[in-house]
Amino acid sequence: MKFYYFLFLFLYGCKSISPEVPIAVKAVAPPPKIIVSNITIPVGINLQEGLNEVEKQVPLKFQGSDQPCEGLGYSYIFERKPISFEFKENAVLFSVAGGLGLDVNYCPSCHSLFGDERCVIPRVYGSCGSNGEPRRQLLTQFQSNIQLNKSYQLVAETKLKSVKLLDPCQFSFMKINVTKEIENTITTELIKQEKEINQQISSLSIRPQLINAWDKLQDPIPLNDFGFLYLQPKSVAFDKIVFNEKQASTNIHLTLSPTVLTTKSTTYKKTALPSATEQKPAGSFGLYVDVVANYDSLSALLTASLKGSPIEIERKKFIVDSASLFQVSLDTLGLKVVFSGFKEGTLYFNGVPKIDSVSQKLKIESLSYALSTKSVLLNSAKWLCSDKILSFVQNNSSFELGPYMKEIEQSITENLNQEISAGINLSGKLTGLALKNIYIQEKNILVRCLMNAEMKLKIY
Repeated sequence: MKFYYFLFLFLYGCKSISPEVPIAVKAVAPPPKIIVSNITIPVGINLQEGLNEVEKQVPLKFQGSDQPCEGLGYSYIFERKPISFEFKENAVLFSVAGGLGLDVNYCPSCHSLFGDERCVIPRVYGSCGSNGEPRRQLLTQFQSNIQLNKSYQLVAETKLKSVKLLDPCQFSFMKINVTKEIENTITTELIKQEKEINQQISSLSIRPQLINAWDKLQDPIPLNDFGFLYLQPKSVAFDKIVFNEKQASTNIHLTLSPTVLTTKSTTYKKTALPSATEQKPAGSFGLYVDVVANYDSLSALLTASLKGSPIEIERKKFIVDSASLFQVSLDTLGLKVVFSGFKEGTLYFNGVPKIDSVSQKLKIESLSYALSTKSVLLNSAKWLCSDKILSFVQNNSSFELGPYMKEIEQSITENLNQEISAGINLSGKLTGLALKNIYIQEKNILVRCLMNAEMKLKIY
């Protein structure tokens, strides 16, 4: 009878450990939070076309006359030279120089005879800049203050700043300086040009450029193995216009809600360019990027870390042959350990993955035997239900994420610097990439990273 008893113990002691596989609860990671981001677009506006039209529309010659019977009468002609343009902050100065020819006459008093007014004494005549005399130099200047409106159209407010006769006409025999009178008359004529200048400048718009850019920014941007970046522009604001030579420039600020999707979206619909807002977005560009590490690659690393190292418990050796990972829940990871030695079989553990952002490691903490494994061990191999095994597995269950992070940075940096389409160039640099969350999924571990960057878009 004792022989059968010892035979039973021997056979039972050699029996392999085969607990049931823990039941996995399939789950997916929640969508990342939407981050409000900002892209700055330096936009150049070539004013040459509008200024050329101003040059064409402002008359080359102004002339007029006023011939009262009594007092000062005159006729004048002003022939201008090409307009010169000067740019100052957000204004354009138009200098119009030219030559003035003037004929004047003077009568101190008139009387009416048979319904016809006549000067009581012979009328006195004079001229300057006419009748063979060189034209007198006259300089006039307009100023146009220019800004963008909400429809991305240039809006100009033009005012005549000055009219100055550089070499005045002064007739000493009459002691009359007619300069002021002529300046006032020409001023009245030139003021009529303010509206024409406004119209020509306001014919310029950056709207076509922005419509094209807005449309292209809604296309998915490939991020190699990480999916597709959707910038999702939401609103537009802009700075005041500044001038450099004949080029106007401003910064357009786009508010975005960027997101990364693993596949191209079939439901995302493009929106039309909205009117500009006065609210300028603050802050840099930021979004969440999900990095997927599949269980096969992680299991290979885990096996390499655990395999072959013997653990002695109560003079019995325990050797790991292989290890693999699987999902238990959204925040719990399962470990399968196949072992040999004094006994052979399979152990299942549950652990909670944690990210060490300093060392950039993925660690498995709070390791414990799965319930099915613990039940089998307590019934057949209690010696295996040891904290020594738990410590060994947990201490060797960490993964270096540094190589993944470098790959992410390199890939994203490459894709943040590209020509989105003809004439639209995206540029940027990472300012930070932080590991934020980890999620356990059916076939992968998903590491969610927060990416911050400086982003610019150039339209040319």
